[in-house]
Amino acid sequence: MTIEELESYRAKRVELKKITEALDECEVVTAVQSASEFPYSLHTVTQSGYPPDEDVTYLRERKYELKHDIEAVKAFVRAIPNEKHKSMINVKYIEGRREPSWLEIAFEFGYHEESAPRKAIQRYIQKSD
Repeated sequence: MTIEELESYRAKRVELKKITEALDECEVVTAVQSASEFPYSLHTVTQSGYPPDEDVTYLRERKYELKHDIEAVKAFVRAIPNEKHKSMINVKYIEGRREPSWLEIAFEFGYHEESAPRKAIQRYIQKSD
């Protein structure tokens, strides 16, 4: 795992959400149909699937890639044995809608300068490669 992969986690989550919404819009088609035998009553039939389109194929492939990348980051974070490192990575790269600064993380975890948690995370990630 690299810092760049961790930093791109939030952007990938946003992109995955947008792709999922786009695919949901074109996935389900509802139609009215009549029975083939008497009394030929009308009923609603739901057909689901994706249209055979290059754009849809690209979106489905991209969705698969994003899910794979997101799960890789989550698995990496879950496997971190040091709870302090795991918590700092979660706060900095995984949780929330915005990325907090290193200074905010330093104060939250009891450091007095912003370089301490940043260097601790960089050392851990370099060591894990």
